[in-house]
Amino acid sequence: MPSLILCLQECEITLKRSAALTLSYIAQHSETLATPIVEYGLDAIIFYLNYNDTQLRRHISMLLGNIAKHSIEMANKVMEKLTNPEKILANLFDTDVTVKKNAAFCICEIVNKSPENAQYIVDKGGLRILVNFIEKNKGDARLFGIIALGYIAAHQNNEKLAQMIIDENALPFLRDALQNETSLNIKAAACYTLGNIGKHARKHANKVAEYKILSMMLYYYNAPASESSDDLKTKAKKAMKKIIAECDDLQYLEPLIHTAPDNILKHILIKFEKILRDTASREYKRKFVEDGGLKKLQEIKVNCSEEIKKTIESINQGFGNDELIKVSSPSYLNEMLSKIDNYHVVD
Repeated sequence: MPSLILCLQECEITLKRSAALTLSYIAQHSETLATPIVEYGLDAIIFYLNYNDTQLRRHISMLLGNIAKHSIEMANKVMEKLTNPEKILANLFDTDVTVKKNAAFCICEIVNKSPENAQYIVDKGGLRILVNFIEKNKGDARLFGIIALGYIAAHQNNEKLAQMIIDENALPFLRDALQNETSLNIKAAACYTLGNIGKHARKHANKVAEYKILSMMLYYYNAPASESSDDLKTKAKKAMKKIIAECDDLQYLEPLIHTAPDNILKHILIKFEKILRDTASREYKRKFVEDGGLKKLQEIKVNCSEEIKKTIESINQGFGNDELIKVSSPSYLNEMLSKIDNYHVVD
């Protein structure tokens, strides 16, 4: 290992590149293999992070990510030697796509390991840089920027970080990634990040839902294999559950009722049950009826699980009008049609 570190410091640029790439290949496998690299050469590695050679910057950014990914201890050592994360953040502005992608990967691994590391990156302006990164870049390079934001938002008991991501106007670019990227992996990453932003409190969930993101997630959850993947479906499902659990603005949940399968629908209806029975205004209840929401619930009730049926019955009670429920049910329309069919004019 010391010999490879010495090769990294040789004058010949091809030797530097080869040494950095070899060290990265070694470090990626385990913490045991990464540890001697940290012990013998982390200072030298970081020295070349912003070096005036594109291939070397690629390899060094990837190498640091491959070290940091193994544990909190490894990530902390990278952070300690960096002294200023602006060095790795600067590589997000590189003209080379691979340098940018590898730098984003490294930042991912650092912010994922602890809330302290995430907060430190944010305090040094990293959040604004990451949002700018996912705005300006498309395709593979964008992936790790999106995941990095997801890791920052994911830390428990720190809703402040999620709010800061919202305040930096990240939501339109995450929505764009979910809607317009061709890579299913990037769509899945967007679901992961949006779910972590929305999970903390109602103000976060309502803001995410405001961008009509839940409908897109539901689309990919229901989509055939040609348009979705198992990973995308899983992440969309988890994200929807997190956001629905906190969202209390029913106008964003109502459109989902019409196409949600039972395992998603039950979470939506539980939210409707709580709000329509306890806090919804008369105006909203009226609008819910006029928009066909109540009618749709009665249609669902005809053929659904016992759990969902009980929840719909509870929602019905919140309207306090048996006649309204009756005229909203499919059976009422059938009864009226039957009366028309059987009506005979008496001469």
